[in-house]
Amino acid sequence: MIVEARYWAGVSNYLELHDAQRDKFVAQQAALVTRRQLLSVAANFYKALGGGVAVQ
Repeated sequence: MIVEARYWAGVSNYLELHDAQRDKFVAQQAALVTRRQLLSVAANFYKALGGGVAVQ
C-alpha cells in the first residue's frame, strides 16, 4: 500500500496507516459478500432452468 510506504518513510502517521488498513478490510469484506451473492444467484438460476440432479 502506498500509505504503508509513506508511513515507513516518515511522511504519514500511524493513524493514516490504520485508517487505510481498515478501509482495505472493509472493501475486502464487501467484495466477499458480493461474490457470495453472485454465486447464490447463479446457483438459483441454474436450478430454475431445470439443472441439477433429480432425486427419485
